[in-house]
Amino acid sequence: MTQQRAVVIASADDVAGLGAARALRHLDAEVIGIAGRVGAPASRSRAWSRVFERPALYEEGAALDTLLEVGAGLPGRAVLLLTRDPLVDVVSNNRHLLEEFYEFVLPRHDVVTRLMDKAEFHAWAEQNGFPVPVTTTARLAELRELSTHSSHPLVVKPLWRNADWTAASPDAKAYVVRGIDDVDRLPVALHALDPELVVQQWVDGWDSAVHFCLTYYSRDGRQVAAQTGRKLLQWPRNTGSTAVCQTTDDEALVRLTRQVFDAAEIRGLCSLEIKVDRRTGEPFIIEPTIGRFDSQSDLATAAGQDLAVLAYLDACGRLGDAPPARRSRPVTWAVEPTTAAAAASLARAPREALTLARAVLTNGRVRGAYLRLDDLGVLRAHVRAGRSGDEAQRRSGVVAAPEQRSEPLSVSVVVCTYSEHRWDDLVAAVESVEKQSVASKELLVVVDHNPAMLERCRTAFPQARVLPSTGSKGLSGARNTGITAATGDVVAFLDDDARAEVDWLEHLGGAFADPSVIGAGGAVDPVWPGERPRWFPPAFDWVVGCSYDPPSNAIREIRNPIGANMSFRRTVFGTVGGFREELGRAVGQVSGCEETELSIRASVALPGSRIVLVPAARVAHRVTGDRTTWTYFTRRCYAEGASKAAVSAVVGSRRALATERSYVFLALPGAVARSFSRPATFGVGIAQMAAVFLGVGAAGAGYGRGKFARGQAGTS
Repeated sequence: MTQQRAVVIASADDVAGLGAARALRHLDAEVIGIAGRVGAPASRSRAWSRVFERPALYEEGAALDTLLEVGAGLPGRAVLLLTRDPLVDVVSNNRHLLEEFYEFVLPRHDVVTRLMDKAEFHAWAEQNGFPVPVTTTARLAELRELSTHSSHPLVVKPLWRNADWTAASPDAKAYVVRGIDDVDRLPVALHALDPELVVQQWVDGWDSAVHFCLTYYSRDGRQVAAQTGRKLLQWPRNTGSTAVCQTTDDEALVRLTRQVFDAAEIRGLCSLEIKVDRRTGEPFIIEPTIGRFDSQSDLATAAGQDLAVLAYLDACGRLGDAPPARRSRPVTWAVEPTTAAAAASLARAPREALTLARAVLTNGRVRGAYLRLDDLGVLRAHVRAGRSGDEAQRRSGVVAAPEQRSEPLSVSVVVCTYSEHRWDDLVAAVESVEKQSVASKELLVVVDHNPAMLERCRTAFPQARVLPSTGSKGLSGARNTGITAATGDVVAFLDDDARAEVDWLEHLGGAFADPSVIGAGGAVDPVWPGERPRWFPPAFDWVVGCSYDPPSNAIREIRNPIGANMSFRRTVFGTVGGFREELGRAVGQVSGCEETELSIRASVALPGSRIVLVPAARVAHRVTGDRTTWTYFTRRCYAEGASKAAVSAVVGSRRALATERSYVFLALPGAVARSFSRPATFGVGIAQMAAVFLGVGAAGAGYGRGKFARGQAGTS
């Protein structure tokens, strides 16, 4: 039997390339991948005959050299299949050079340019009478003006999603802007790049309102296959990449797709994405994809439409050898890591969660993008990535802890504030961040639903990014706003009434040199209003948000850090979501434990990861006079118990109370003993022992009340 022509897929490190390789592996052809990211789990599939790891594949101006180098080393001309827009542009621009080594099917270069340039496509679509949202182009300064006067949310995306945009915005291909504050929250790197942007009117609807048609056009311009589907979840939500999608049987969408691509004189792989307005039911074309596989192209393969095989055979001049099209069968397709992150975000969107559950349960079998029992190389690489992977792999859709590297990780510092009564404390906190021995990448001050405070902060802290909280009222919502806006490798949190020591970031950030560390906290020292209350047991310093462990300089593993002084890799939030806003503190409420719940959630989602205490990373936390009373002490202990009940309901009591059990049975008896260690302090010992019993009793009562209330709610 004659050996089939080899096929080269660029790239081999993303879900689109993996799906194409798996679709082609049953052919008697060598399936070669070019991976721009070293060690990516997708490139470890058994579907690859071999993989060239070439980081230069994604570097501006170097992709062509990489393709020529690989092609020159092959024994004959190979079929070239692509997965990314910048690579399509490179190949289309350099056909005369690449055709010596490769066979490929693309439209004319003017067609490629017209359909890939979002502004040019919009003008062409309007001219031909196709439904598109109201669209314009703008720089960031003009976007601020547009967002101020627009009565509708705006979607902002690049004119071309090139290497510069990807570097500046690795996690998002578009942003929703509802006002000038959202413009300010765009990543700092984008502000520095100041790209020309496409600005579209937002089409109202959930992720499930996004539909698509995956199709293939032969060299002679015939549509030979089409598969429709709809997204159920995207990550990031609203404007991200597909996390979960399913097949549909949408003849109207097939017709619209054919009309668009017939008019455009398309050839090769292509797809059309539309969104149906939730209010009017009117469909709008969001964008086409040209010359490459989509991330969800594997859905078509699972449904019986082998687009990869058609693309390969057509490039070989053998489209007539294509097997008869199979009847499309219902399939739900999911990118496992991003599905976990997107699903976690549905906790506050029950209607969308119900839509997702109903769709999955009623639409046939479920197929994973990465993990297959017949392809365990990806599974093994995925497990290794979970232990010691890198940021680049996470961006390609595989959850991983960042790799160890010689240069320090960049740190975004988030300070949340809510009241002008703490103004002097806030100023001191900001100044302490600015005086660090190792500078932060950025300082974000998030103001919790206080317009007057917001304006005062913007005037006083021009060196910081001052943002209004877009979450629920309370500390968790404000922290989540900071997380969304942060661009550093690590996100560190400092309370607005805490002052960091000058080497705080140096020690805290240094902990992340260990790739297994996903979170780190430091020591929090109380600054009392005068002398420390003699009755207040040191083992209960957590009541005022401070460290309560015996002094030690050793870095050690902990369950969760103290919120006044904590940090996490930014990738953690992309994997498990942010803080649960129903658990966070708010004005007049002393409950908390959102740090505990997040830490447990992250540790469960990332096996082999660690959260550590770095005692040398110290902050001083001011304790106000109202927190030195027996009344506050009792209220805070009761609230802590109630919060632990809420956490137990989410993660189980074994994890939620593991630290508390050792605290009650080991730390507290030692604390009581130390109170009586000197005769001169016998009276103090009696008072502190009473406080210990009161605190434990109040916390137990709060926990019991919380469990009872949740039990009642569950039976009502």
